[in-house]
Amino acid sequence: CFCLRGNPSLVDARFLAYRLASNSTFAHMRALVRGVTRPRVNLSMLANYEIKVPTLEEQAEIARRGEELFAIADSIEA
Repeated sequence: CFCLRGNPSLVDARFLAYRLASNSTFAHMRALVRGVTRPRVNLSMLANYEIKVPTLEEQAEIARRGEELFAIADSIEA
């Protein structure tokens, strides 16, 4: 378990959370997993993992739209 804190002048925390939870990030991380008896990604691997990010304005808009879609999904589920 790792706690990640992005530099707020470079990345929107909501965008980062969505990006890290995405299927593509999961697939990339899965390829990095090492170990047979205890599969894991170590801190140095994670520290060197690059995430391409758009401008802060685009990140905020992506996060806003994601939250909007989750709100719609929640209302459908209810």
